[in-house]
Amino acid sequence: MNKQKIINKIWWTKKARIYSEIRLKANAKLSQHILIWYSFIAVCTSIYGLKYQLDTNVELALIFLSIGILVLSIIVNYSRFNERAMEMKKSYEMLNKLHDEADYFDQRTINNEYLGILELSENHTDLDYVSALVNEYENLAEHKKDPQSENYPLSSTPSQAQIDKYHSYKCLNMLLIIFYWALPALTLIPIHFLLK
Repeated sequence: MNKQKIINKIWWTKKARIYSEIRLKANAKLSQHILIWYSFIAVCTSIYGLKYQLDTNVELALIFLSIGILVLSIIVNYSRFNERAMEMKKSYEMLNKLHDEADYFDQRTINNEYLGILELSENHTDLDYVSALVNEYENLAEHKKDPQSENYPLSSTPSQAQIDKYHSYKCLNMLLIIFYWALPALTLIPIHFLLK
């Protein structure tokens, strides 16, 4: 592998880890908001149950919701989203420094430094790399999007399959977020009204 290919690899790895940090921070924020929302629903339903007698099906659903909140809080705690995001940030900052100083080192030194940095944290996902590729490509001005052009600024171009994968992931992610927010209502309301 020549020096320029290693430099390009460092740049793309840095970009992928930036998107990994963004994803992990979003997961941390979303999971905390979901836990607060589920807890709020459970507390409101319990308070409502003190004033108005709840049927046993709603009480049973409330127990399952409480168990779900407990399990979700354990999973969120175990996932360490914020700590992992910080590791990714340190990694891409070190990669950025290596990328900026690459002209001063030989190929072997750059490669060894690169591999050393990679060992300091978990790897980004394939989807993080695809996110970097697609976002960098889509953020180009229209006249710069032709990979055959002399002015094409990227060393890699996403395939149509990667672009489709990225947009499918974004849609699926949005649907999952809506589902997570709606889950307490989807659980409590039908049980209360349909099973009376």
